Amino acid sequence: MEYTYENVIKDEKIPFKVIVHNYDIKSISIKSHWHEEFELTYIISDSEGEVYIDGQKYIINQGDIFLINSNCIHSIFVESCINQVAVTLLIPYEFIESLYPDLKNIEFDCMAIGLKKNDYDKNIIKKLQQNIMEIAECYDKKYSFWNIKIASLSYDTVYLLLKYFKKERNIEDIIHQKEKLKIISEIVVFIKKNYNEALYIDQIAKQFGFSPQYLCRYFKKHMGITILKYINNVRLINAYRELMNTDKLIVTISLENGFANEKSFINSFKQVYNTTPHEYRHSLLKK
Repeated sequence: MEYTYENVIKDEKIPFKVIVHNYDIKSISIKSHWHEEFELTYIISDSEGEVYIDGQKYIINQGDIFLINSNCIHSIFVESCINQVAVTLLIPYEFIESLYPDLKNIEFDCMAIGLKKNDYDKNIIKKLQQNIMEIAECYDKKYSFWNIKIASLSYDTVYLLLKYFKKERNIEDIIHQKEKLKIISEIVVFIKKNYNEALYIDQIAKQFGFSPQYLCRYFKKHMGITILKYINNVRLINAYRELMNTDKLIVTISLENGFANEKSFINSFKQVYNTTPHEYRHSLLKK
């Protein structure tokens, strides 16, 4: 439930970080975050979900492939993950920059989703999908010289992205992106430093020179969640840690983590864990 910059650690043997999503759970929600890596995902199995990229919503289905550019705020929600399979490649910024030094002045337009698939060359999309599948298989099976094969496929994938999906960025877009991330980061840091106090929209807006209405719109647009819900989730994360690691009373945990009262904490906890904090703690003690 964190909503922050994500530091991605890759396998040193290969250029990309490979993530094979193979879930057998009811749903999954990857909350708003951002990172310098370019994120390329291929949805393999038949499942529907939602991805938010810089405040814009996309519906994703089987066969879709999409790329999230460096430092774009994004989140993903899939309602049914039973037998859901997808592959994500996290491509380091410096890897592409070493091949294309002018990287800061471009972005990639690769959102082969739904009807938008018709906007792209089907053969190129198919080639990207094949590369991703081969990378995932090599990473999983680790045959002889698997890392060399992945390196080869990685270079070919970047070649396809640069040749067919590169789009120029103007200086205004670059400046806006940096300013946006700076502001969002500062707001997030402020909330995390003060979550255990009474926080009001007017107070936060004044801190950053916004009107309350603009702050709410700005935060929801770029984070995909209301600022009030974000504050509540930060409080819940920290309250959960105390619930699991201390013997403090529920009411004490509630108040020390910024909830107005015990009832407010219990209601928030039940929405996420489908049980009360007391019942949750008690169930773990019995194990």
